[in-house]
Amino acid sequence: MLSEPIRFTPVQLYENEREDLIKLAHEQYKTLFRNVRFAQANGFATQVRAFARTTRATVCAETRIHATIPELVDVFLGDRTNAAIGFAQSQQIYRFLAPTDEHPYRSCGMRWSLWHSPSTLIRQRDIVYLEYMDTFVDERGRRGWARMTQSLEHRSCPPLMGSHNVVRAFLHCCGTVYTETDDPKVLEAVTYYDADTQGVPPWMTKIVANRKAKNPHNLEHLIRLEHVMKEGVNSDLRKHLNSKVCVGCNAGLPKWGRHRKCRDCCEVRTGKRIICVLFVLVVIDRVCCSLSVRAAVTWCTALFKGEGSSTGSVCTAWTTS
Repeated sequence: MLSEPIRFTPVQLYENEREDLIKLAHEQYKTLFRNVRFAQANGFATQVRAFARTTRATVCAETRIHATIPELVDVFLGDRTNAAIGFAQSQQIYRFLAPTDEHPYRSCGMRWSLWHSPSTLIRQRDIVYLEYMDTFVDERGRRGWARMTQSLEHRSCPPLMGSHNVVRAFLHCCGTVYTETDDPKVLEAVTYYDADTQGVPPWMTKIVANRKAKNPHNLEHLIRLEHVMKEGVNSDLRKHLNSKVCVGCNAGLPKWGRHRKCRDCCEVRTGKRIICVLFVLVVIDRVCCSLSVRAAVTWCTALFKGEGSSTGSVCTAWTTS
């Protein structure tokens, strides 16, 4: 694992280079919708498809999340972008298009991101890619918002193999399409992920693809945390006092699991609210919030912004134990 965050210094763009990259990103944005339709039409929207004799894998996953388009945009275009996209480190190298009054949900830029390897036997991977985000209206008249990513080579982000022992992976045109449903607070999310990890065993590539396909749920946790910070703890939480579920994602917790102990005071908390801190959908910590809810949430927010840690996305969910 890298001890210091990696930072790149953007170089001056050539004449017309900005316009050319915006055009390329917009074309790939439209390609994303074709890829999603193709994946759904061919019935592989529920499993990872690996390509023979390669380290490339594709997955298309559909789900629903409790969120609105303005909430999505606030996370992706605000100061919690790194947590939303689910990478260990990330840096926006260029912003070619910024939101405007006419197009408040549109953005285009170039970004570098780093994956921490799940195994010490496998080198870390990084990617340099275009990202394009904008609203759309589908053939049924439903409004939506999508984020497209597509790898590219650029002189501002040279390979890190020699300096940091990091392998440059390749991200084919992929992204997530969020579409409004009949419920104004629920979005349909379709994630199309297509990546070549360049040398990682196929089974590991499938694991990475599956994890990335779950990013919308990680995003949902971030939005729920924002509600907690603005509105406080929901009074309906009392209904869960005797249940073992995560109020953030409604996932069941084991009866005799680690959730029974506060990781701060090490006491078993019965009938107390617990903040469940997650790292890329894996619980790494739980702290008692019966005395200091605001302090705990502030700590987690610092992690979102990279102030308390440089390792990945962190989100919190309210649980009872």
